[in-house]
Amino acid sequence: MNVSTTIDWGLLGRQVLRVARFEWLKMVSSRRWLGGVIAIGAPLVLMGIALIRGAADVSPVSEVSTVYAVMFQTYILRLAIFFAAADTFSRLYRGEIMEKTLHYYLLSPVRREAILLGKYLAGILQMTVIFVPGVIVWHVMLFMLSGRRAVESHFLAGDGVSHAITYAGIAFLACVGYGAVFMLFGLVARNPFLPAALLLGWESVNIFLPAAFQKISIIHYLQSICPVPIPFGPLAVITEPTSPWVSVPGVLLVTFAVLVLATFRMRRAEVSYTND
Repeated sequence: MNVSTTIDWGLLGRQVLRVARFEWLKMVSSRRWLGGVIAIGAPLVLMGIALIRGAADVSPVSEVSTVYAVMFQTYILRLAIFFAAADTFSRLYRGEIMEKTLHYYLLSPVRREAILLGKYLAGILQMTVIFVPGVIVWHVMLFMLSGRRAVESHFLAGDGVSHAITYAGIAFLACVGYGAVFMLFGLVARNPFLPAALLLGWESVNIFLPAAFQKISIIHYLQSICPVPIPFGPLAVITEPTSPWVSVPGVLLVTFAVLVLATFRMRRAEVSYTND
């Protein structure tokens, strides 16, 4: 029997959106978003309590900007978004295996590419809704803690608005890039948290590696876009930041390449619950 390999892109797009909608509803009902909300929200609660108590520390705008940059690059990028993406995207496929529900998808009249891309789109939506507004709120609240003058100087007379938008865009890129990688890990590894741990180690020691090796990572390109550089200490290998005109397309191209690999793996996926 001859099977047509021609792709109906309109049908594929509709299937992707339907899978994404279904997966999004599953995420909301199963409270899979809770970990990410706690990761980005817990520090906001502490800052909110400090604001209510009136604990304002009048600091120079440049100092507060550096404090936020350190918090963003160390906690939000390397910990909060990283672990939330690992939990969200690796379970989109591996979770179906563990719950013994993947065969329902594979037996349905839906292209496997649509299944994978729909799941990925739902994961991106969840991560974006949590982290992009959270990054902006973090930025505003940190300056509010330094008093009204710092807020006015940074946001009304300075680069506060453009910095906040840039940080939000970097957070989105991190969700897109790490999400694709963890989606692939969930497809190829029985325990996706093992390769995730290796990736975490690589991204964590990135600043101590030679310049050529630093560029073989997602975090290098993300921190190159950050509007405020941070001090890394005497052991760090300081390299020239990659231009945003290279960093942004670079992360998107890596994401595209990883998703292509994932779709090829998804096409050959077979249900075997006995080994998992």
